[in-house]
Amino acid sequence: LSLDHCRGEYAAIVVYDITNIESFYDAVNWINTLTQLETLPVVIKLVGNKADLNSRRAVDLKKVNKYCKENKIDMMETSARTGSEVENVFSTIIDEFMT
Repeated sequence: LSLDHCRGEYAAIVVYDITNIESFYDAVNWINTLTQLETLPVVIKLVGNKADLNSRRAVDLKKVNKYCKENKIDMMETSARTGSEVENVFSTIIDEFMT
């Protein structure tokens, strides 16, 4: 995926794997890149995936929450395997556009 795909978009869902700290750092880099666009996406969601593997968590949730608070980004955790909260990610984005 390149920045050319992100220009003019209204929402960005940036996903990382809660069991892989490097994927979190990659997600942060993507968000930093998105914020450099001339026209920012209206909504940026940081989504931690694999919530069903919480016992193997490598990304500290407090660190994620602190980053999101400092950067005014919404954060959610999902499990693509179980489907937990996946629909909610999209619903919250739609709700933000409807208000």
